[in-house]
Amino acid sequence: MTRLAAIDVGTNSVRTTVVEVNDGEPYRLVDEEKEYTRLGEGRGPDGSLADDAMERTTAALRRMCDLALRLQAETIVGVATAAVRDAPNGRQWVNAVREQVGLELRVLSGEEEARLAFLAAAESFPLQGRSAVVDVGGGSVEVVAATGRQIESVMSVPFGALSLAERFGGEDPMSESTYADLRRHVRRGLRDAVPKGGPPVSTLVASGGTVNALASMVAARTGSGGTSVHGFELAARDVNHLLAMLRRSTQRERLRVPGLPPGRADIITPGAVIVAEVMRAFDANSLWVNAKGIREGLIIEHVRGGSTAEVTDPIAAAERFAERCNWEEAHSRAVADLADSLFGQLSGPLGIDPSLRTLLRIAALLHDVGYFISYERHHKHSFHLIIHTSLPGLSRRELAIVAAVARYHSGALPKARHEELAAIDRPDRRIAEQLASLLRLADGLDRTRDQQVSGVTATLEAGVVRLEVNGTGPLDVIIHGAREKADLLERTFHVRVDIEPGKGD
Repeated sequence: MTRLAAIDVGTNSVRTTVVEVNDGEPYRLVDEEKEYTRLGEGRGPDGSLADDAMERTTAALRRMCDLALRLQAETIVGVATAAVRDAPNGRQWVNAVREQVGLELRVLSGEEEARLAFLAAAESFPLQGRSAVVDVGGGSVEVVAATGRQIESVMSVPFGALSLAERFGGEDPMSESTYADLRRHVRRGLRDAVPKGGPPVSTLVASGGTVNALASMVAARTGSGGTSVHGFELAARDVNHLLAMLRRSTQRERLRVPGLPPGRADIITPGAVIVAEVMRAFDANSLWVNAKGIREGLIIEHVRGGSTAEVTDPIAAAERFAERCNWEEAHSRAVADLADSLFGQLSGPLGIDPSLRTLLRIAALLHDVGYFISYERHHKHSFHLIIHTSLPGLSRRELAIVAAVARYHSGALPKARHEELAAIDRPDRRIAEQLASLLRLADGLDRTRDQQVSGVTATLEAGVVRLEVNGTGPLDVIIHGAREKADLLERTFHVRVDIEPGKGD
């Protein structure tokens, strides 16, 4: 039995949670602490953190670390979010905290922040079908779209309740024109963060101080509150009702609103606009409140990372991931075997690095996981599912290549402007195209999805790749499907591809 403290340094506040961890059992909450330090307040023209804000936050961290030690926490883990990652002097302040407090803060990227929020939500809520998890912070908004527990997309929007209050504040109450500008700005910022197409979102989970405050105000007004708003269902109509009141009130009037923490009275209006626009963008009538958020994700990450043995074989990890996506196993394995056979016969003649063989097999195993979301554009869904997962044994670079290879097993040929290629370096784009050309051809060789092909002989001579296809029954449909998918191989290697049935067929 050990105790762990998790500290989240946000743009508006610092929060600490101390838990007791016992192997094989759910962890137990020991204590919580929150302080509004406004680290992101009063930044310089270049976005630098202000001296007084850094001093306030450093002092709060010193007190919280002291509390954690007094509560016998054996490990203290800390993260910093938007205010620190966006500030030119953010790293300098992190170094000062290490020297003055003895706390090593990990500066999260927007994607890492979103992943922790999603991890926390998945622990507390049944994420089934299409879902979205949103974390509304003081300096940024993280949006995760998922199917079940598989992440499709992650976006970090560079504004939050505090940064918007500083940009659109100054009027008390806010004028109609400023309010209209604020709402327009938020709507534009969220436009690219909300995925287009596919099934609608059936579950929306949101976390962050703004969301908790809105839930607390609704609970106080309706008399439905308890000791925590965790799991509270916040209706869009209630958010819009509160927003209509907040936008016309003065800060003094907001300080008297039941359920609204005094430390949020000056930033709650832009925060409420974010929540209202998120619900509008997802066409959600309600959302579930996750009162735990980033710290919960941090605790889960730390506890599982320290106690759970991960699969280290990337192929085994890929198979496990594919199972979670309800893969068509027979077809995927057949395509993987065909792609592997083509690689073994052609990688030398075509000049493909032999060390890439494992990446091709993994991409082949995962090429159709996008069906988990929908048939339409499944190749693009495969890319998003793969790029946002984690496969032990693969680096982020290798995972990006695998995702790109899987994406191009069907659909349009690779183009430089495609987001799937823009995410990787130029040399890796060449690798992705080489491997995708073999995967595309292998997928065509199982066009009927009934594993009719028993083997392929491939040779390269005088600029012509010749394939002899062996299998059972008539092979006309198979050969036609393979010929249609030979286009990327021909373009990538400047060859012609001839495909014929084997002599024994």
